[in-house]
Amino acid sequence: METQSNLVTTIHTVCHAGDPRKLVLGRSSTRLFKPVKGTSSGAAEAFSFGLLEFKVIAGSHSGAKKHIDVFRNVQQKLGLRARDLECGEILPLGTDAI
Repeated sequence: METQSNLVTTIHTVCHAGDPRKLVLGRSSTRLFKPVKGTSSGAAEAFSFGLLEFKVIAGSHSGAKKHIDVFRNVQQKLGLRARDLECGEILPLGTDAI
């Protein structure tokens, strides 16, 4: 089980004990669907999002400089500042992370 900001975010169930209908956030399993709204709404074209932007939007990343550079580009295109964003507190992975 993984948690983020005191919420259960991932449970990998091959078999179960207890209540398998317990409501949990499907964080990892739904990443593939995150960019769908951006493409179907025309936002991807309007903001000139390419493959790198979609990888950062949909993916799980470790906060490495290459990820942050792409994400800052996304922020700039959307006119967002750091204070506009909300994210659970997780330490970056690896020594090249900021």
